[in-house]
Amino acid sequence: MAGNYTSLMKRVLQEWKSFAGWAFEDVCRELLVEELIAQYPKIGPWWDRRGNEIDVVGINYEENKLLLIEIKNMELSEDSARKILKSTADKAGYIKGSSEMEVIVGVAARRVQGRKRIKSDVFHVWELADLLEEKTVPDR
Repeated sequence: MAGNYTSLMKRVLQEWKSFAGWAFEDVCRELLVEELIAQYPKIGPWWDRRGNEIDVVGINYEENKLLLIEIKNMELSEDSARKILKSTADKAGYIKGSSEMEVIVGVAARRVQGRKRIKSDVFHVWELADLLEEKTVPDR
């Protein structure tokens, strides 16, 4: 690729976007698990052979609760967030035993517009700043 700087930069930028999205999801997933493990002792990603996937699924058998969270490396409009929440809620039916459980749905993203309205509709919303807030150590 010597002398072909434009082609090289295009490839690096494409691969960087893919890597950054994966890294963002991985970091958010770890922070969410830390925050939620006490409430949902069984927690992690979920997928099936048909290609359905949910970034974080938490199960609390004692309280009969199922938590489904989709993670997005972007700033979401309220409309986009609601579409993601609906799509995630629809996937609950693919999880064995979900029909007997209380299903709670959430979204985590860099930012979410209208998050107060979304939360008032009984959804959970996390922004990256929320997840990092508890992890920062003040200067001494």
